[in-house]
Order: sequence, then C-alpha cells, then structure tokens
Amino acid sequence: MLPDDSDVSQAGVADLVVTFASVMESMTRTNNTTGLALLGRYASRLWWEMTGRGVEFK
Repeated sequence: MLPDDSDVSQAGVADLVVTFASVMESMTRTNNTTGLALLGRYASRLWWEMTGRGVEFK
C-alpha cells in the first residue's frame, strides 16, 4: 500500500495493484462526494500508471 503523497511513477507494480484495490474498496464505503472525487482521481492515476506498465485488467 502506497502512502497518499507518494509518487506512483516510482512504485512497484505490486504496490500499485494493492493500493488500487484498497482505493476501489474505499470508494464503495464513502458517502461523501468530495471524498469520492478524491479517491476517484487517485484511482485514475493508479490505473493509468498500471496500464502504462502493461498491467492487464480482466
């Protein structure tokens, strides 16, 4: 799991995947619109970093 202020481009793929899964789970438990937007933005950064490294989602 990555710290919130970490540079995702410097993280390993395993850390990206674990963090992405955690963020997605947190999104299902969030009832705050602002919090959901922030989590979505972070999830997007993680997603694009992983796809740029060739991680496939099925």
